[in-house]
Amino acid sequence: MLTKAAFDAHIRQISALQTTAERLIATIEEKNRIISEQIEIILNLNRAWFGQSSEKRMFVSCDGQLSLFKQAGDGTEKTSEDVSSAGKQAVPVFAHTRKPKRTMKGLVENVPKKTVIVDLPQEQKFTADDRPLKCIGTDDVQVELIREPGLVYK
Repeated sequence: MLTKAAFDAHIRQISALQTTAERLIATIEEKNRIISEQIEIILNLNRAWFGQSSEKRMFVSCDGQLSLFKQAGDGTEKTSEDVSSAGKQAVPVFAHTRKPKRTMKGLVENVPKKTVIVDLPQEQKFTADDRPLKCIGTDDVQVELIREPGLVYK
C-alpha cells in the first residue's frame, strides 16, 4: 500500500512528466514548422533557379492553382502533322497578317545537292606493305548553302 506522501510524490512526478511531454510536443511542432518553411524556401529557390523566368512577374507559389495552358498528359497532345502544319499557317496580328516563318527545311527543299569528295593523294592510297586502301564509308562534315547569282546548291 502506498502512503499519502508516496501517492502525492507519484502525482507530482506524473504532472512533471506531463509538463515535460507538452513542452517537448510544442518543441517538435515548432521544429516541424521551421522544417516546412525551409522546404518551401528550397522549393522556391529550385523553381527560381531551374524553372521558367520572367521579368514581368514576381515568383509566387501557386500550389493547386489550375493552369491556363495545356499540360503534358491531359489528352491534348499535338501530333507531328499538327506541329508541322502549325508552322506553315499565317499568324493573324493586329493590323496585318504575318507571313509564316522561313525554316531551313523549307529553304533547301528544292535545292539540288552537290557532294564534294576530298580524296587522298595517289601516294597515300596504299598501306605500308603496298596493299590498296578502299573506301569504307563517308561522313557528312558540313552542310552549307552557297548563293551565287542565278545558282543555288547545297
